[in-house]
Amino acid sequence: MAVTTFDHIGKIEDKVSGKGFARRLLDRYIDAQMKKAQLRVNAYLQNLDDKALTDLGYTPADIRNIRQADSTMGLII
Repeated sequence: MAVTTFDHIGKIEDKVSGKGFARRLLDRYIDAQMKKAQLRVNAYLQNLDDKALTDLGYTPADIRNIRQADSTMGLII
């Protein structure tokens, strides 16, 4: 005798009630634009001297992180 369960049906229904294609596409576009903007901001901050960053309210630890960050990481031209 074989026993079959259908517990995966709930997961299929969850996917149907989730975000639609257009919303997922918009979310991905927004994420990509935010990453692009963050890369530009990071590159700008890296060009500022320590005094200017301190005047903007950055702590020495923040400044070290800014200096160590890779401003070209993930850059798409």
